[in-house]
Amino acid sequence: MIHFLAGVREGGSETLAKSLAYRLADAGHEVDIYTNYGGVRFKDTVNVIRLPYIPMPIRHLKYLSMMLTFSMFAAARIVTRKYDIVHGFFYVDSFLPFLAAKIRGAKSVYTFGGVLDKEWRTGAVADKSVALASASHGIYNDLGVKDIDIISNGVDTEIFQRNESVRRSLRKTLGIGNKLAVLAMSRPDVIKDPQLLHDVIAASPKNVIFILIGISEIEPLRGMEAKNVIKLGRLPNEEAKNYYSAADVFITTSKSEGMPGTLLEALSCGLPLIATKVGGIIDVINEKVGFFTDRNPKTAAKIIAKLEKNRTIVKRMSAECRKYAMKRFDWRVLAKRYEDLYNELLKK
Repeated sequence: MIHFLAGVREGGSETLAKSLAYRLADAGHEVDIYTNYGGVRFKDTVNVIRLPYIPMPIRHLKYLSMMLTFSMFAAARIVTRKYDIVHGFFYVDSFLPFLAAKIRGAKSVYTFGGVLDKEWRTGAVADKSVALASASHGIYNDLGVKDIDIISNGVDTEIFQRNESVRRSLRKTLGIGNKLAVLAMSRPDVIKDPQLLHDVIAASPKNVIFILIGISEIEPLRGMEAKNVIKLGRLPNEEAKNYYSAADVFITTSKSEGMPGTLLEALSCGLPLIATKVGGIIDVINEKVGFFTDRNPKTAAKIIAKLEKNRTIVKRMSAECRKYAMKRFDWRVLAKRYEDLYNELLKK
């Protein structure tokens, strides 16, 4: 597996690559991860190969040169190794390793992490491509990438499940009591539309508590002063996941998305979802587990008011969320689909 940033940070595609690697290793396969030097640790069930890179001392080319030289080292190593499958997750660091795989006689698989204008070229080089959602599948198919499978992002349902002890403790500490608590957790990025979230909060009942993690560090949320808003800023992943247990509902107001991991983590923890109808979110939400909202803040506010008045709906949907996550998005289920894909590819 090739992922330059998997050793550096724990974002969406990085977590996807690591989670898949762990599940394949658990199934008895030998898995190597080629990545960069960094502070992210890995389970000892996979073999981590940290490769060097050479940055150019030019601001606009520094990151690109790092990725390209990393991919050159990865490709050189792949040519000398006997791999059956080379799997990539980002277009810059995967392109050269895929060419090396062809030289060595290995098959290559590329997972489209999102929708990037240059990503289709790497997908076209791979023997097989995977899209996380129907929306990105359609886009890349139109760009000329053929034979694309759809395998969604996943979640570790053993790690992400409601902990009642943590729930009681955090709700007491935060002073939530029996009030409805709505969680918004994402990086502080304008693509997450903090303005819409701000307006949803302003239009919602004042006895509903909003817990903001990460996204609270961007305006207008950073400067928002409201008694029913708890702003926690950026938190380490291990700490942040506890707030899924503390909350009752999860909301995201993004303008664009691939397949957000936080949405699936919330689902696995039994949180009914309120989300804008964009990207891979369209493939996740149905009437049993959540609600779609538009860009009118009053729409989401009415949904929240409805849930605040009728907690029976929240309880019923919570149980459905957990069952749905385990059946469709558990990494054990998705890893088996990748395993089947690999085996079919090797038969050709």
